[in-house]
Amino acid sequence: MKILYVHIGTHKTGSSSIQRFFSANDSTFLRVFGLLYPKTGRSTGGSHHHLAWEAAGDSRYSARHGSWKALKNELSTTSWETAMLSCEAFSAYSDDSIMTTHITEIANSLRCDVQPILFVRPQETYFESQYCEGAKGGGLVDSFSHFVMKELENPRYDYCKVADAWGKAFQSPIVITYEKGVDSVREICNAMHLDQEALTQHTNPAERANDRVGATALSIILACTRAGRTLGMTKQDTRSVAANLLKSLSGHDTPARSLDEITAAMIRDQFAESNHHLARKYFGRDALFQDHYRTNENKFGGSTLMDEATIAHLEAAFRCIMKRKDQTTQPGS
Repeated sequence: MKILYVHIGTHKTGSSSIQRFFSANDSTFLRVFGLLYPKTGRSTGGSHHHLAWEAAGDSRYSARHGSWKALKNELSTTSWETAMLSCEAFSAYSDDSIMTTHITEIANSLRCDVQPILFVRPQETYFESQYCEGAKGGGLVDSFSHFVMKELENPRYDYCKVADAWGKAFQSPIVITYEKGVDSVREICNAMHLDQEALTQHTNPAERANDRVGATALSIILACTRAGRTLGMTKQDTRSVAANLLKSLSGHDTPARSLDEITAAMIRDQFAESNHHLARKYFGRDALFQDHYRTNENKFGGSTLMDEATIAHLEAAFRCIMKRKDQTTQPGS
């Protein structure tokens, strides 16, 4: 029977590298391995975000990228043995059935099995990575502590609930722990039983995606974003100001760190029971992760903790500069 693999995330576990790899090699995968990576629903980066956005009623959905109906047609009219959908947003909607319902309808129509694949990483580093990524894109103005408190109850971070929801709809997910040194592309190819030697011979290597910015750069972006929102500036104008300021940076910028040991311990404690259940169910062990946050010597020594006081001073300075600049561009000034 045909198998439809559904890579459901989570975020910040090498998903972008997976998606770019399969998107860039999609014709090779179909020709050599009989694996279809559908074009329907793909965003620019290669993920099937538009399928998730359509199901969730998200304003970012664009019909020109395809729909669930179009996906069913592509799967029905293409010859394949296995297929894969990849979208980390799938796991973000695990508390309801809007994603699994669409996939169930397709699976029933095509008479194929569905195998979810779930990557998980220590929640404390997941929070930090999510925060840095959101701040880098200008979508966050909160301090890291406020971000953590708002996100703690978000079901996407409870991996046991995510796995159980998808396991109830289909079969138990293949769970892969994403920790230091893990190659997400290699891991998902192994999960789908793709021959590594053939992959090396026939495919182009995966691109690295979503590199993090340094502490100074991230402080400037956060300060500009906050100042821009206070002054009612558009996102585009705020990003332009930040980009010009970043051009003036010189020298080495150490990696940004938002997470301290106390917050890390609090987040670990929040999900300890859930992680224990997942570890016992899927790996037959007590600990889901190696505690690499505390054992990684470079985590604290080789990075710079984001300082809210410094960001606040920068914000005040940028606000004055932006306001003065806006006044000088007014007619008659």
